[in-house]
Amino acid sequence: MTADLFGTKHLGVNYGWMFSAYGAGGIVGPYLAAKMMKVVSQIPYQVTEPGGKIAERMFAVGNYRPAFLAAGIACVVAAVIIAVALKPAKPAGR
Repeated sequence: MTADLFGTKHLGVNYGWMFSAYGAGGIVGPYLAAKMMKVVSQIPYQVTEPGGKIAERMFAVGNYRPAFLAAGIACVVAAVIIAVALKPAKPAGR
């Protein structure tokens, strides 16, 4: 897609920018998803502490629907921007 939209003359640089955007999303995305998660219930579980004592802890069960909706909306907006703003490069022979 990078070559189709921007041509092959500077493909390495353009693909590098696109790959950097994937990396930024991979770093920022999980943090945002965790911040957007809503705790919907608590489940008790037992653990053995170092002294051999059994303790009960609570595990938070989350709902990630808001994070998935935000990511889906961002993908649709990006697709619309690409479809409207960018036209594929024409081959040299045409």
